[in-house]
Amino acid sequence: MSFGHVIQMITNLTILFGGAILAVRPCPLRWNNIPVKVMLALCMAFLSFLTVGNTFYFKISITEYMITAFLLLIILFIFFKIKFFKLLSQLLIYRLPIQFITEYIILLISLSIQKSVAFYISPLELEWHWLHIVLFFIIITITFILLYKFRNGLLHFKRSKVYLYISLVLLFILVADDIIFQQHHFYDTTTNVLANYYVYFFSLCACIIIIFIILINHFEIKTNEKNLLINFELLKQQYTNTLQDYKTNSRKLHDMKYHYLLIEKYLKNNEINDALNYIHSMIKEIDCLQKNHYSGINEIDCLLSNKITYAKKFNIQIILNLNVLFNPIKDYEICILLGNLLDNAIEAVQSLENTQKKIYLNMRTENSMFILKITNPYKGARNISDSHYLTTKSDKTIHGFGLDSVKNILNSYGGKLEIVDDGNTFCVMAIIFKKY
Repeated sequence: MSFGHVIQMITNLTILFGGAILAVRPCPLRWNNIPVKVMLALCMAFLSFLTVGNTFYFKISITEYMITAFLLLIILFIFFKIKFFKLLSQLLIYRLPIQFITEYIILLISLSIQKSVAFYISPLELEWHWLHIVLFFIIITITFILLYKFRNGLLHFKRSKVYLYISLVLLFILVADDIIFQQHHFYDTTTNVLANYYVYFFSLCACIIIIFIILINHFEIKTNEKNLLINFELLKQQYTNTLQDYKTNSRKLHDMKYHYLLIEKYLKNNEINDALNYIHSMIKEIDCLQKNHYSGINEIDCLLSNKITYAKKFNIQIILNLNVLFNPIKDYEICILLGNLLDNAIEAVQSLENTQKKIYLNMRTENSMFILKITNPYKGARNISDSHYLTTKSDKTIHGFGLDSVKNILNSYGGKLEIVDDGNTFCVMAIIFKKY
């Protein structure tokens, strides 16, 4: 067994397992138990045997490459929670360029040694060309770089149709490649004009793929950023206004001493009816302005008062357990963070029976750590796409960015968001460390 043969086997295994990891990230297993993991390991072992065994017959086999990719696609879709076309597009976007580059290098090698492609790829005829071995090292290096850089997957689009379009384009090019490369008069000669057509065609295809992906990704990112910015600014303005109203009302309560002076004047002048009427008007105003002090922190109390009042309209009870000494972030940011999480919880319990309409809010500070935990029951399937919880509201242009806003705030402070969903109860916990 030659050095080139060993490197080819290592490269094929790298492509197999590296491509599988990149295709399914960051999605979990559908069934997280030992028997399922054993079955997955056996399936991957079978594919490993197939891809390594083929190296004893050919330096490259497009048929084996496509069969392995197809079986890998089916296995990953069965075992992992991921949309089919996202899986397909991520798998192809990794494996297709490797196939193109490998075929291109083999074509160059065949032209340089003045032998046919069929003659070179047979391991019994010629040893591995140095250019082919260099390609193996490049593929291995690039794969490990991709695994390090793209820990949350290669592609990120909110619209599932984008993955469908990408998959169709890549499948078309893949089929065209297989038809051309397997042509007998191209496969068995290096002088046919199809060799030049191959180079031009697939160079063009490579450019089209790169431009297509870049444009779609750029458009998607800009659209998401724009919607997220609009949503963030709207929330910021909303909670800034609410906080301002709260401060205004607090000042009115603080001015009570002036009301007392006026009442004293009425009483001294024996104007009993006027004093009583004024007291009654004050009571009505106080009922409207009085805000409960839940935590002792104005911005948090303001938001909680607003959300508790709103929840009562739907017979929803928000049960508080607060022990907070400080707010680690900006006033409007804590309103956005807490407001979005409570809005999601209120939305989730609205359709439940009145006895189940309970939201548990725990908020505490420990040393320099601020911990916010909200737990609520829910009924029905959650709207999840690629491990992201989506809004159930009809207007997805305005809504659907709540958790994104929360994550952005937490990321800016080095915090983290943990979500636990057992099928009946949804729990979200935000942790932020106070900066000194």
